[in-house]
Amino acid sequence: MKVAICYLIFLISAINVLATDCVVGYYPSWMRDEFNKLMRPKPLFITMAVTAGHWFGQWLDYEKLKTYIDWFGCMTYDFHGDWTDHAGHNSPLYASGGDVDGCVDSGFRYLTERRRLPADKILLGVPFYGRGFYASELYGPSTGNGSEHQYRDIPALLYAGWTYHWDDVALVPYIINPEKTKLISYDDTLSVRLKAEYAIAKKVKGVMIWALGQDLVNGRQPLLEAASAPILNQSSVETGRENNPSVYELVTNYPNPFNAATTISIDMPDHQYISLTVSDVRGRLLANLFNGFAEKGRYTFSWTIGDLASGVYLCKLQSKTFSKVHKLTLLK
Repeated sequence: MKVAICYLIFLISAINVLATDCVVGYYPSWMRDEFNKLMRPKPLFITMAVTAGHWFGQWLDYEKLKTYIDWFGCMTYDFHGDWTDHAGHNSPLYASGGDVDGCVDSGFRYLTERRRLPADKILLGVPFYGRGFYASELYGPSTGNGSEHQYRDIPALLYAGWTYHWDDVALVPYIINPEKTKLISYDDTLSVRLKAEYAIAKKVKGVMIWALGQDLVNGRQPLLEAASAPILNQSSVETGRENNPSVYELVTNYPNPFNAATTISIDMPDHQYISLTVSDVRGRLLANLFNGFAEKGRYTFSWTIGDLASGVYLCKLQSKTFSKVHKLTLLK
């Protein structure tokens, strides 16, 4: 499956689904008919943004709408903000800490399992901004008005001494100021990549971004690059007998020893979230080759060493259920 990264320019500013059944049923069908007449030489799509939960979703007639709407952009963000009395994640991939306010996974399951939308009509929302709270800890009480922070503002805060934290369950970061009076939940390159991996695993139509440009840092867009990487550069799965592995394995790299680059292979007997990293013998991280969901099969990765000195380096394959380490020998 090829997943597209889509930034939606909404062709419908809103569909008034809170009105009568006639409005819900008639206007999308009329618009679809008119769009079909204009689909030469290029196709025209009708898309709409939809909620990630039942509070507002109960008013949407998905059974009728899915006949006429091409893509449903699920707004899997703003799960917490200045409307909540506690600090929480803006866009957690999974719920953590007993959180009942929702997450990307619950939003996806709501649309596919409860409202019966096909996955290939869904775009998952990825925010390039975060939410700020006057709180000292995650899920702690929040007082005063909250704030919104674009990703491009986050590096300066980290440089100024804010402390970085990673939620191993929600799979998103948050930072706390030195005085421990303010907390910001946001998405970084790792969490965005994990959401793109999740989208691939769930076979959705793609992801939508709110909003392009909010991650522009020194002429680059790191979040956009991170979201694109697993989609445009998926690791190839080799063919042959090893394409159906029965055990987790970090295969001996080739060549080994090596002097410029080496290829590392892993075997996955089932679907799991894994990380593949390279460190020096002191445990200092040198390369993050992969973080995300991997299906069953063999995957290959290339590591180019740059200006590292000759010596022994450690490649580590890890998940919640296993850990494998292999020595890489660099000879220049």
